Amino acid sequence: MNLINFNKISAIAMIVGITVCAVPKSAQAGLLQYSGSPNAGETFIKFQLDNNVPDSQGYPSNTGLFVGAIQDARYSCIPESISLCNGKQRIRFQPGNITASSITSLNDIKNYPGDNSYIGGVKYEVRLNSKNSSDFLEFGILVKPSQVNTVNSLSVLTPSVLKSSDTYVGVRSLNSQNGFFIGAGSNFTAVSHQ
Repeated sequence: MNLINFNKISAIAMIVGITVCAVPKSAQAGLLQYSGSPNAGETFIKFQLDNNVPDSQGYPSNTGLFVGAIQDARYSCIPESISLCNGKQRIRFQPGNITASSITSLNDIKNYPGDNSYIGGVKYEVRLNSKNSSDFLEFGILVKPSQVNTVNSLSVLTPSVLKSSDTYVGVRSLNSQNGFFIGAGSNFTAVSHQ
């Protein structure tokens, strides 16, 4: 390789390197893997969250809608508790939307064991519909105002926030629309895939 060709390749590599480094972190971040058991290790939920999905409601709405933010969601049971999964070992779900709303009173979180410290924060809720049956699963995330106070972005939903004591993650029983959200607590983890 002669010196001219080497200099051209070096220049192209430098431009590519600068371009990659110049992309904002928020554009590089986003895909998170979540996994957890809302009970004593009998059932498990896993999904990916793209926290870069924009709010389709737009400002200045007091609610947010993030279409398709939940991907590759699945729910599984250990063999001894397969009845909790409606007789199936694993249920795969269609992409799910996240609905965000401000928590203005305890009535907004009546199906969660939340207290006054969540008022001013945000509630994120998801309903996942099965790909192959009528099964569905709902879960919710409450975040105190010390972590978030806007409904128009998912960027706050990071592993550190989900593990924070200022956040509550709850899952309803399979196919339950009106049941209480069972706390996943320390059984629920988030791992960044950045």
